[in-house]
Amino acid sequence: MLSACRVAWQNTWEPQISNRLHYSPYSTKLRQQLIRVTRLFWLTTGLLAIAMMVSWVLL
Repeated sequence: MLSACRVAWQNTWEPQISNRLHYSPYSTKLRQQLIRVTRLFWLTTGLLAIAMMVSWVLL
C-alpha cells in the first residue's frame, strides 16, 4: 500500500516539480531541499506505519 502510494507520487508529482524547478534560477538548491523534505516525509510515514503495525500486533 505504502510502496504503491510512493510509486504513484514519484510518477506523478516529482517529474512535474522537477520540471518546474528546472527553469528557475534556484533549481539546484530548491531541488535538494525538495528531495530532503520528501525523504524525511517518506521516512516519517514509514516509521509511523511500522509503529502502528507493531502496536496492532502488541494489542
